[in-house]
Amino acid sequence: MEAQIVQYKQAIGKMDADNIRLKERLAEQASVQMAKGPTPFEDLGLGENRPSEIIRRYTDLYSDGRTEARDALDLLPQELEDEDKDKLLFSIIVLSFRQAEKSIGDRVEVITEAILSSVAKGTTDGLIDKDKRLRNLIYDVTESVMVYFRKSVSTFDVSEDLKVVNGQLWSKLVDQYASLRQCLELERFTEDSLKIAWALTIQNPRYVIEFDESEFREDRQVRFHSSNPGSKVIRAHLWPALVEQTTGFCVCKAVVIT
Repeated sequence: MEAQIVQYKQAIGKMDADNIRLKERLAEQASVQMAKGPTPFEDLGLGENRPSEIIRRYTDLYSDGRTEARDALDLLPQELEDEDKDKLLFSIIVLSFRQAEKSIGDRVEVITEAILSSVAKGTTDGLIDKDKRLRNLIYDVTESVMVYFRKSVSTFDVSEDLKVVNGQLWSKLVDQYASLRQCLELERFTEDSLKIAWALTIQNPRYVIEFDESEFREDRQVRFHSSNPGSKVIRAHLWPALVEQTTGFCVCKAVVIT
């Protein structure tokens, strides 16, 4: 962890220079955005980690990754019911987002405390001024850490988070479906889910999943082909909606069975 903290400090120090070099490119993008109208503004420096690209990956994870994992489940020696397959894959994406949120929060807290500890000890101002300065500093450091996460998320090691998610899955399924642990496509789907959940959770504003609706809404869900088109009662969720947390705007609709 100490080595990681040193790396984070170096990266944070480099950000100011990086941001300066991006100003002209961002100014040019801003002009284009103004001409187009109210469309999402993205940091060009994020490259493949920009929100629109990660949202596309989230959509592809359902259409491609989930389909491949589900097909692989059909080949297991221990046969699963279709409903059980859907529940398993849905659980993986939900658990991935929950673990990503917890892991990011824990890492930010550890890094922030490490960076601020020496600053706090060396402060000799009055308590009120000291507390105010520390609050401002904590905010600045936290934002810098999150920017670093957004720019480097594609290289982050999520192996420990993967162990947590798998542990939560296998604790309930391993006795009944031991062969699941040997399914490489399912393992790949779980890892991809976690990486995408990480990338979406560290955005500003953050993207969150939504799956607690009980009544069908056209602006929030699409029906799976086996649904009853005349019913608005949601019987099952196959894929969560993806929502911008601050505005509540839905960027990817949920897939449900009515």
